[in-house]
Parts: sequence; structure tokens; C-alpha cells
Amino acid sequence: MPDNEYEIYERLCKEKFDAIITRQDKILECLQGTGEHAGLVEDVRGLKKVYRAVVGAVVSILVLIGGVVANWIHHKLTN
Repeated sequence: MPDNEYEIYERLCKEKFDAIITRQDKILECLQGTGEHAGLVEDVRGLKKVYRAVVGAVVSILVLIGGVVANWIHHKLTN
């Protein structure tokens, strides 16, 4: 009986399982990268760093503009 089950596996399942494993390996390679190329995970980390830097710069500019506006309003009201 075990030989029969192995034959059924070989005939019906093996090719499909091998295809699934191959696709899974390709997906992992895209996510993790290879020695030659960075993966999507590294790309996302880089984008997060850029996003944080841009948000920090925009917040800093808005704070500066708010200070200039407050100073201008204060100057207009006191004169």
C-alpha cells in the first residue's frame, strides 16, 4: 500500500508541489533580495527613512513659518 501512495503522489502532487516551492522561493528572493540586489524589505526601509526625513523637514518649515507669522502679527499689533 505505501508504494501505491507514493506512486499517486508522484503522479498527481509532486509537480504541483515543486511549482509551489519554486514560486515561494522566487517570492522570498524578491522580498529578501540576493547578494547582488536589495530586496523589497530593504527598499521599504529606505523609503521609511526618506519619509521620516521629509516629514521632519516639512514640520520644521511649518514651525518656522508659524514663528514668522506670529512675530509679524505681534509686531503689527504692538505698533
